[in-house]
Amino acid sequence: MPVACFIDEQLLKEKYYQNTRQYHPDQFGQDDDATQNRMLELTTLNNAAYKTLKNFNSRVHYILDLNGLVTEGDKHTLDPAFLGEMMELNELLMELEFDPDAEKLEQARAQVNVLEAEINDNLNQLGQQYDSAGAGQKPEILQQVKEAYHRSKYILRLKETLAKFAPL
Repeated sequence: MPVACFIDEQLLKEKYYQNTRQYHPDQFGQDDDATQNRMLELTTLNNAAYKTLKNFNSRVHYILDLNGLVTEGDKHTLDPAFLGEMMELNELLMELEFDPDAEKLEQARAQVNVLEAEINDNLNQLGQQYDSAGAGQKPEILQQVKEAYHRSKYILRLKETLAKFAPL
């Protein structure tokens, strides 16, 4: 499969099933332990690859990782205006834990949904640019993808927090 943000999902599925049939450990039950273990490793790798590549966000993370732009424990610094907005939303959510207010909760949900849509639109546009760019342009675009990706992680955490609130 080509390294791309947008892929032919039908082709991905076909390759996944083709590899599943080719490397399934049950087909190698009569072979030596080394061969059986290798087929098990290939099957595990095939499953992990399919799981990663079938989802746009995990595919973006994979591309960033391939290019050394995300690492475990990465402390990427986002712009102060965005961080300020995230801090305000987090403070509002903490207030709502102690003083529930249905109207404020819905406003927070709406604000997070708007931010999520903006970030997803930006990621989609950048993904399309990345896929159509020449090799020389890709590093610059990936820096922008990295920024949008880290913003999306903040939004995901906010959505997880919002999901914990019971309907008022």
